[in-house]
Amino acid sequence: MPPYARHACALRSLLLLCPLLSTALAQAPDPSTPGPYATARGEYRLDAEIDPLVLEGQFTEVWAETYYPLGSTGPIPVVAFMPGNRPTCGSGSEPRFDTNCDYTETGICPDGFVVTPSHQGFDYAAEPLAAWGYVAVSINTNRGISCGSAGADDLGLNKARGRMFLRHLQRLSEWNAGLIELPGGFPEELRGRLDFQQVGLVGHSRGGEGARAAYNFYSDSSTGWQERIPASVSVKAIFEIGAVDGQTDTTFDAAGTAWAQLLPMCDGDVFTLEGVRPLDRMVGAGAERPPRMKASFAVWGANHNFFNSAWETSEISGCVDQTPLFPDIMGSAEQQQIGRATILALMRGTLGPDARADFLRNFNPAYAPPAVIGEVTRVDRGFVDAPNRRLEVVFEDFSQPTGTNRYGFANDAKGITLEHREVPGHDLDQRAARISWNGASPEAYLQVNWTSPGAGRDVSRRRTISFRVARQFQQLDYLSSTDFTVALVNADGSLSSSRRLSDYLDLTGPVGTLFRRHEIMQSVRLPMSDFTGADLSNLRGVRFTFDVANPGLSDDDGGAIHLSNVQFAARMDRATQPAKVQFPEPTQRAALSSTPPQARFSGRLGSVREVQRSVQLGREAVEIDIVSEGVFPVTDALPTLSIAGLTSRVSRYSSDTKRLTFVLSRDEFRSLDATADVVLQIGAMGRQNLGPLAQASQHTKR
Repeated sequence: MPPYARHACALRSLLLLCPLLSTALAQAPDPSTPGPYATARGEYRLDAEIDPLVLEGQFTEVWAETYYPLGSTGPIPVVAFMPGNRPTCGSGSEPRFDTNCDYTETGICPDGFVVTPSHQGFDYAAEPLAAWGYVAVSINTNRGISCGSAGADDLGLNKARGRMFLRHLQRLSEWNAGLIELPGGFPEELRGRLDFQQVGLVGHSRGGEGARAAYNFYSDSSTGWQERIPASVSVKAIFEIGAVDGQTDTTFDAAGTAWAQLLPMCDGDVFTLEGVRPLDRMVGAGAERPPRMKASFAVWGANHNFFNSAWETSEISGCVDQTPLFPDIMGSAEQQQIGRATILALMRGTLGPDARADFLRNFNPAYAPPAVIGEVTRVDRGFVDAPNRRLEVVFEDFSQPTGTNRYGFANDAKGITLEHREVPGHDLDQRAARISWNGASPEAYLQVNWTSPGAGRDVSRRRTISFRVARQFQQLDYLSSTDFTVALVNADGSLSSSRRLSDYLDLTGPVGTLFRRHEIMQSVRLPMSDFTGADLSNLRGVRFTFDVANPGLSDDDGGAIHLSNVQFAARMDRATQPAKVQFPEPTQRAALSSTPPQARFSGRLGSVREVQRSVQLGREAVEIDIVSEGVFPVTDALPTLSIAGLTSRVSRYSSDTKRLTFVLSRDEFRSLDATADVVLQIGAMGRQNLGPLAQASQHTKR
């Protein structure tokens, strides 16, 4: 970096991530430029009712903010948004503190409170979509769902969120066909023009898993949604932000859609960044029809809350080894800018007659991101172009015992420590080579082989080799970079020319918060044409050689990585050779305070009581109350109560959010030692030891 650039960065902030001069040869186009249409907004809101097709036994309501173009002609694609979990009533202004859940149950907020407008928090992307000729509908889930009580099969009420997505698509389709009215939603001139063959879903946090649920419920003809919705619906794109995964008894993926997950690397709520897990499950699926791109998009410095502009307080106030893009209150224009660009990239790249596939290059690590993203912060991308074996051949996924290729042949390793195992923070089925080495040497390598010695396979129709890689948490200096070389191995054992990882990717980190560093795997895509001397008609293996010094706290402290999903692709969307994408680089470690005052909580054990039949468990149970003089934060991550190795995630809030009630089965409770400590965790906000279970007061059965 030239001196003037470093000086300019230093003037902005001592902790700034300073931009390097990019060596990118190709840059993804900016999808967030202003659209050609003027826009307007509306709102439809139907009466609250108990709708068993959405949620049994609870009032919910069909309520949404609408955004639409003026002066457009022809069919209009539809994009539906859904927020995450939040208290449904707030008080105060600039910031408003959302601390009450009365609206969830009663449809009314207490005196001095207003209804939390979570569904209005996506204006920054919905209005620009409308300006490009889309209809956007942002769904209110306050009644019955946000801050609501759930059963063991749907802990986060994300199945209910999925059905609420579909209920709105049903009402929109009925209005479009002239069957019902949606007062205030849309002008009459749009009726008949909504195109349900061009649908996108956007979900924040629990809304992300809700979007996947909606897609799967509609795809399953036995659920009845295909008959309920007059129009035939085709969900072509799903975009998720800091989403949860596994809060229901069903695993939801998004095969057959263009899918992307934005991961906030300073997330203080869904601090596990579990939204990467659907990518892990889909990247090597091999049979997707139609095959569509899948991507993760990890944004350095971003928190969880401020991707919803209606949420006015941050859930966390600092990061580790990355500069926060957010203040404590009133949102983040930089996060909204990145959210807007990536949402529009997926929707404009996928939906409608004017869809531009080149916008999907924003997710492809073979391209530098546009300035609207790259000049703000660093993003780490995971990517698969087409999870179908006809297009992407899996060379090695480390699913077999250590030292054995997935096809049963022996891999070669020398001068390294190697183990095939899971990757922290990723799906349990995501396997990788866990590799470490002590110093640079041409005799330190891993060679993965898919044939026996002297034999090879024909990959001449393949255009790229790709793999996923992450640094391990044990690295001594998280701001340094790790480098190594890659070469192809011919059937006769000879090697092609080698390429350095740093020609394509700056591998650093892992970064995160004081609670957790994130070993998020990034994708690397290398053209086969970069490897001279490779016999692609008779290829045996790929060699990763750890022969590049990696200066950290010493002259060469070696390295430690996770490596997986080595694949050959039949096609690659690129205009030029892939670029080494150089993002902002930290000038100094940023380790700030962990939690803002409004997010801290302090609970104590209340009562323990047996109930004849728990609504949540559907059987005899024991309820344990945790009470607070203040309020408990309502998060998208599930609160957990741990007692001597037994964990409950089945809970409900009181309407004033000053009491959390956890549910255990009676047998589980009776197995506990009364002297065991009770530990509460809510999001990333620390674990609080509440003392021995015996301190709780005992109530009679009810």
